[in-house]
Amino acid sequence: MFMPQASLAAEAARGQVGDELLEASLMAGSSRMRTSLRILWPLMRPGLVYGWSMIFVLILGDLIAASVLAGPGNQVVGSAIVEIYTGGIFPDLAVLSLIVTLAALTVVGLAITVFSRRPGQRGARATGSPAAPTVAG
Repeated sequence: MFMPQASLAAEAARGQVGDELLEASLMAGSSRMRTSLRILWPLMRPGLVYGWSMIFVLILGDLIAASVLAGPGNQVVGSAIVEIYTGGIFPDLAVLSLIVTLAALTVVGLAITVFSRRPGQRGARATGSPAAPTVAG
């Protein structure tokens, strides 16, 4: 159901990597696989993680897909939310919705924290502008 959004997110991540980098790697003698693993995927990873996070949140909140997946012995969260809402048990609905929201925040937060940067970049933020060069007089 969300393949168009997923493909747009992946295409945007790929579009931000210049073809010049890939061509330079191939001209330097790297294979296509090595170029993909060493250049393309690390540069695409933040965009792919954010795209995956967006799709995850969209899928999590989709009640139509949940109603299709639900069956007599298989109740999913979306159908449980609809059932509790139609039953009018609003405190239970609030608790279940809070649990779903916290689960989504945890999964998306972990994905962004773990996969959006390379391990060497964690905590390496710019501390300010470099010192201005001095002119000897």
